[in-house]
Parts: sequence; structure tokens; C-alpha cells
Amino acid sequence: MLKQKLLQLLASVEGLTAEPSPVSGGTALFFRGREFAHFHNDKELDLRLTSKLIRSLGLSHPAGSVHHPNRSASSPWIEVRFETDREVERAAELVKLAVAQLLSALRGTALPAATAPSAPPGSTPRRARRRP
Repeated sequence: MLKQKLLQLLASVEGLTAEPSPVSGGTALFFRGREFAHFHNDKELDLRLTSKLIRSLGLSHPAGSVHHPNRSASSPWIEVRFETDREVERAAELVKLAVAQLLSALRGTALPAATAPSAPPGSTPRRARRRP
């Protein structure tokens, strides 16, 4: 199961736990007691990043979403689907980035840009629009 592989990759992250979600049901990921992700199924994770980071990584809401078909493009949540070992590893990187953001927020510090992983293979990062 890919979900189990993802959880194994995350087992060493200090402060991260996988527990039943009181909100969404099923398994959720918590960092120091705060839910920041939950599984829709064994191949899809709904992950809270920030809308700015989602855009900078070139991530977009997947087509055909069953759980959040009308999610706003400015939402801080992104559905991450994984069907291969490489995609599971990428999902683990994104979860670790979300944890780093939560830790940074707790410390009151900004997350360095160099911490962000590169855009996923095969995707084209979106360019930021300049405002007049």
C-alpha cells in the first residue's frame, strides 16, 4: 500500500503522528497536535501548505477531484495524488515542507526559500504575475 509506504517515510519526523481525524474521518497527519493533512484514500493526501508555496512549486488542484471539486485556486490546501514510489517520495517531501512551515510558525521565523523542494518532475512552475 502506498499510504503505508508514505507513513513509513515520515516515521522519523519528530512531532509528526498519524491518527484518526476528528474532522475528516480516516487517517490524518498531526504535527504537535495540529492536523495539517488527511488521507482521502490510500493514494491521495489533502495537505495544507500555503497558496503562495503551492503556486511557487507549480502545483495545481488535480482534475476530477471527488472530495473538493470546487476548491479555490487560492486555497492553502492541495490534493496530492501518488501512484508510484517516486510520487510517494515526492509526497513525503511536501509533507516535510509542511512540517517545516508549522515549526517555523511556532518559532515565529520565516521559512527560507531554499527549503522548498523543486517543482515535481514533468510540471512547469507557474510564473508570478507582476502587479502594476
